[in-house]
Amino acid sequence: MTSPEGESLGSVAVLVANAADYPAKRRSFEASVQSLPRDLDRATLDAFLNALLFDVGSPSQ
Repeated sequence: MTSPEGESLGSVAVLVANAADYPAKRRSFEASVQSLPRDLDRATLDAFLNALLFDVGSPSQ
């Protein structure tokens, strides 16, 4: 992600799914996020969120 000036603001992960699959995949992701420990540091949380999005977004889901 970049600012309007072109400076890096960091990275983000996004859930990409077709319209029919998105609601169920979003619910699955949100349920998984709720199960994470609340005291994770930012780097660990980002790693878990990316892994969850990868898992939820995979075609086998």
